[in-house]
Amino acid sequence: MKKLIMMFAMVATLVLTGCTDYRDIPVSTVGKVVDNGGVSKETYQAGKRDIGYAFKYTKKMILLDQSVEIIPMNLDIRLSDNQTLGVTLAVKLQLDISNKDSIDSMFTLITPVKVDDNTMKIPLTLIYKKLGADLVQRTLVEVVTPESLESFQKDRKKINDAIENIIKKRFESTPLLLYSATITKVQYPQTYIDKANDIKDMQMNVEKTREQEKAKRAKLEEQEATIVIDQRVRLAQAETIRLENLKTTDGINPMLLEYRKLELERLRLEVDLEFAKNSGKAGNTVYYPVGQKPEYINTRLGQTK
Repeated sequence: MKKLIMMFAMVATLVLTGCTDYRDIPVSTVGKVVDNGGVSKETYQAGKRDIGYAFKYTKKMILLDQSVEIIPMNLDIRLSDNQTLGVTLAVKLQLDISNKDSIDSMFTLITPVKVDDNTMKIPLTLIYKKLGADLVQRTLVEVVTPESLESFQKDRKKINDAIENIIKKRFESTPLLLYSATITKVQYPQTYIDKANDIKDMQMNVEKTREQEKAKRAKLEEQEATIVIDQRVRLAQAETIRLENLKTTDGINPMLLEYRKLELERLRLEVDLEFAKNSGKAGNTVYYPVGQKPEYINTRLGQTK
């Protein structure tokens, strides 16, 4: 009896296990099962889901991408002035997950790509390619073509806003939801680039010359300031010497004059004495101007007045 119960439990386990088929559905995707009977009505959300045993090895899980993507579009556009402009427009979008009918239609409208033997996927890039790329390209051409190179540069933001608004409106008829459309890169014509480089070189040369003149003026001003300082130093030195000379003159001149006076008196005395000696000899007569004969002569010679 115990053996029968154990066998019954084993069979039940096998039956229950065989009736399940768990599939992994990644985040930002939903899935539907496709088999010989068509597409399942049930939409499986992200996670590990049991899709049932029936035709386990013939059922395929189709995953629908619901992530947000940024998809670039590169396009060369002929402008109204016959210039060719290379424009890169980055479109940020997502499948409109609020519309259940649009989501269900994707499983029959878009051919999925293979992931593995039992799993296929409908990526957002494929939906965009089928339903949105033409609308974006048409909008880009319609808005940019009437512009000239000059007006495009001047009104780039205005043009970008116009492109975004038109695409958003046109996407309303599709299952796509637009978040933004941004001109991220512009490739200008080579002739324009060469001309712009020439202008830039000229501006750089002008700026370089201006800086050189500025540096030259600064150097001259520095030299002038140095000369002024040097003049002030020399004038200060000269003034110092002048003041020192004045002090020297004020302090020494009276002494010099007194010394010279004494020296002259000594010399005069020697001369007068010599004259006095000779005047006492026969035939030698010394004449003095009236009132200028020194008194010491007579005294020195023992003479009386």
